Amino acid sequence: MEQLKQKWLIEANQLLLQLGVTPENRQVCLVKLNTKQFNSRLDILKECLLFARSSENDEYEKISPHADDQELHEAIQRLPFNQKSNLSLHRYYSFSESEIEQLTSLSYKESLEHEQSAITTLADLWQTDRSQIPHFLSLLEEAYQSKQLDPEDLSQPDEKTEEAIKLKEKKSSKWPTVAAGGVLAAAVGTMFLMNDPLPQATEETAGDAVHEAPEEEPEFDDGKLTELDTLIKTRKEELSGALGLNEEEVNSLNVIMNVESQLQYMREINEGYHQGSHGDSEQMISMLTDEIQASTAPPMDMLEAFYELSGEYYGNTEVELSDQTVTMFMNNGQNLIALYENKLNEHIESIAPWNRSYYKDDELPEKEKVLREKIKENGFTYDYDAEEAEFTVTLGGEIFEERTGFLQPAYREFLKNMPPSLDELYQAGSVETEPDYWSYAVTALELEHNINDFYQLESESKRENSEIPIMLGLPQSLNFHYSELIRSLVTGNTVNHSRTYSDLREEQLEVWERILEDEAFEGSYIREMIAFQYRIGEESQFDMPSGWSDIEFAPFFTKTGIWHESGHSTHTDVPLQDYLKEVYETYVFEKNQEAIRLLHPKFIILFYFHALEQKDYEVAYSLMGGEALPEFGRFEKVVSEQKYEFESVRYIVGGTSGGLDTEAIFTIQINGTETGITLILEDDMYKVKYIRDGMFNLYETKEEEDAPI
Repeated sequence: MEQLKQKWLIEANQLLLQLGVTPENRQVCLVKLNTKQFNSRLDILKECLLFARSSENDEYEKISPHADDQELHEAIQRLPFNQKSNLSLHRYYSFSESEIEQLTSLSYKESLEHEQSAITTLADLWQTDRSQIPHFLSLLEEAYQSKQLDPEDLSQPDEKTEEAIKLKEKKSSKWPTVAAGGVLAAAVGTMFLMNDPLPQATEETAGDAVHEAPEEEPEFDDGKLTELDTLIKTRKEELSGALGLNEEEVNSLNVIMNVESQLQYMREINEGYHQGSHGDSEQMISMLTDEIQASTAPPMDMLEAFYELSGEYYGNTEVELSDQTVTMFMNNGQNLIALYENKLNEHIESIAPWNRSYYKDDELPEKEKVLREKIKENGFTYDYDAEEAEFTVTLGGEIFEERTGFLQPAYREFLKNMPPSLDELYQAGSVETEPDYWSYAVTALELEHNINDFYQLESESKRENSEIPIMLGLPQSLNFHYSELIRSLVTGNTVNHSRTYSDLREEQLEVWERILEDEAFEGSYIREMIAFQYRIGEESQFDMPSGWSDIEFAPFFTKTGIWHESGHSTHTDVPLQDYLKEVYETYVFEKNQEAIRLLHPKFIILFYFHALEQKDYEVAYSLMGGEALPEFGRFEKVVSEQKYEFESVRYIVGGTSGGLDTEAIFTIQINGTETGITLILEDDMYKVKYIRDGMFNLYETKEEEDAPI
């Protein structure tokens, strides 16, 4: 655990550096983070964001001797905090959609918008094309990585650091409640965490005078904010009665935390805690009012409100409206299911007769009877598993059927069989508990079926009088959850990345073997991916080669494309070593394309470069496609004329061309030189597109001129 935490702290130092936090303040933050209070990667990085947002950065740190790198770093620091923080998170880290949302308390879409705004702003500042900025950012990353943290700096704070910590704590007492560490950050639903920095309190020491800024007209009408506060309180009381939940339980609902955080954000703007333009205040109040009315409602009312809202913004077919409605509702539905299950299960022992584990409905105490009635009234149903002695709650029953007739049938069925939220699965993979690999497998299989069904529905759905294809959001969202579970099943990571195991664990191997034998997994992508890893393991008696946990599978890549991986970058040495070398020799060298087709396309590029360097020209040829691809004889002649020594390859996701399902373009950095690689979909897998003979000149190693005698 200590080694893993040290890795997280090194990553935290990089994030603080990228956000312009001074070396002294970085030390203050890292010493604080190196305590038992922060015991997961996301907890640590979220605290970094809060710390950076409130830090004073009067001077720009020298991060590179190269003027361009330094100028770009300083330009980034002049961006609004929401832009520069999301830029770093997307460009320099491999976060999933759910992790981005946890870190930023924004929706993934909002986070991407901030990142794209940052790129546009930087392009304007540098008077260059937007497409050039990712290249400059990749070069800047090398400068950041050169300033690595010395682990010894995490041991004990020196005298200067202790003094800075005390001053920081004193200043923290002047911040609004919203910035008090990571406590409230975990609760809010939108906006505040990633917006412009809070101004620092002007009181530096006990005897200093307090300088008050001149009073300005508040941006939001205080009377209207009070009305919103009253509306939220009224809706909370109504929800408590309608749902059968107490005050604490209502306050824990995602929808309540979301609207309350937005109201808090508006109040802070009036108090001067957020700088810059915030848009039309009247429109923001109107939108929040609509959101309160739509989302702080009993679940069946919420579904109807979301459906109506979807009609205004997202489309007009039954499939599109149902898709957007269910996508917006899913997290809230899972939230209520978890609450109801907890309430039913926590009372089993206290209310059950001595001779059995639960009451029959006609024997229930009044309080429990009311709860079960409320569950049914709100479109849920429950079931009791006597063997496990626990209740499970799902959407369904008479009320659900009566109230959801407007939804397309496939979406109604999905709601009745929704998989557990990742939050529930996180509990099974936390620092305190062991990963539940079988639960990951069962949930992933259900998600795989859902994703396939909805993509099939997408392909069959059309708009009237329009050639524009329908693109559904729910399968995209489900794919992120699916990818998280698959990563945990086939690698040494837990589902929330709280731990990484360098060795294959016995219980994980048992689940692999169970998946390979269980008929339920027959024909699934999950079985294919597990079989892939199992064969590699067999070659080494399951003493997995180094790097085995870095593999990525992407069975739905042709549908999702690369948009959700914006800025995802990685470094790999060529020729390949350890695990990737084993994969190359086991599958790629044998031209087993059926086995490698589910891999993330970036690995095809790496295998292609490795084959060129090793002069395995037949293998390289098998990894290429496109109409211009010549016969093998000519191909071999062309590629053998060059010398290849790639050493280090870095890939950075770029864009797409010709449609998500036909081509994908990656920007590759080889020995410091960037070039584009186009992949084309052929034979159900991505291959490197053969463009012309001269394309190999870009990879050629240039011989150094002889030194003068």
